[in-house]
Amino acid sequence: MSVFPRGRVPGLALIHGINQPNGLLAALVPFGVLVQPEVAVTRSICWLLGLEGVAGALDRLVRNGGVEPESGGFWLTEVVGEERGRTDLEYWWGDPPTTRVVVEAKLGHTLTVDQIEGYATERLNDDSALLVVLVPEVRRKEGERVVDVYRANHPAESVKAAVWTYDDVLWELEAHLPGSPDVAQFRGLVQASRALDILPMTEAELTDDNPARRQDIWRVVDSASFGLFGRNLPSGSDWSLENRRYVTPVPYEIALAVGVGRKSRVSEGQPQPWAWLRLPDSSSFAKVAQPVVERMRLGKRPATRRVSGFLCNYRPGSPDR
Repeated sequence: MSVFPRGRVPGLALIHGINQPNGLLAALVPFGVLVQPEVAVTRSICWLLGLEGVAGALDRLVRNGGVEPESGGFWLTEVVGEERGRTDLEYWWGDPPTTRVVVEAKLGHTLTVDQIEGYATERLNDDSALLVVLVPEVRRKEGERVVDVYRANHPAESVKAAVWTYDDVLWELEAHLPGSPDVAQFRGLVQASRALDILPMTEAELTDDNPARRQDIWRVVDSASFGLFGRNLPSGSDWSLENRRYVTPVPYEIALAVGVGRKSRVSEGQPQPWAWLRLPDSSSFAKVAQPVVERMRLGKRPATRRVSGFLCNYRPGSPDR
């Protein structure tokens, strides 16, 4: 007989002890979820918690939320309920097993009080249950605000609520699986997904007369350029850009820099974009590379005696990737 109540069907049941080490990516690739960052990250967490002896790796976080886990628990992902909604992660224990922890995970998508209210009423129903909002570290304050509003709206609610970050989860998994290549791969997925926690930008926010999103634009440029071509080149500030990172395409050794905050201006008194790609005239293969980059970036190419600058592509209103 199934341990799952009527109407509750796990989309992916990864129960403790059934997964084998060194198989995380092999478990994800057949499902095609690597192009869906939130699904890839939550399935990775569930898969890692399905390794032998790892189901309790997040128990410290659960206890910090005010709930004491029992032994013999297991984790599920994408559990379909009677309302046909799917949870990101669930932690079950007891005799018979029942849902004790529900995790609502977000990377770049909107987080609302309505989303967590539904899970609290439909999936959890006593004071030994915990509702978790899982977000990137930079969205922790946002998650805490949503949880605070939920608590204010339901002062008599017995279900507890907590905010976790992906860094919290990663730290606990690394503590339980030191040196694990699977956890290292999960860390890579988390790092690759970090630009998704930046909200879309408007066209007006992309120019330097609007400082509101300057740091977000640099995060996108920096994340996209770090480690390109297998080289982790330094970042910093220099004579032409407030923040820049060097990029060297191989095998041609063309010296490029990408960055934000161009210090010279194309037209005095006029706003200009934050993000730029710099290609010095003195660089190797510069005469070949400049027209190639210009064709790839159909836009303005303000040039000076020392350097050519190209506006970096960014489509306003779209998520950062």
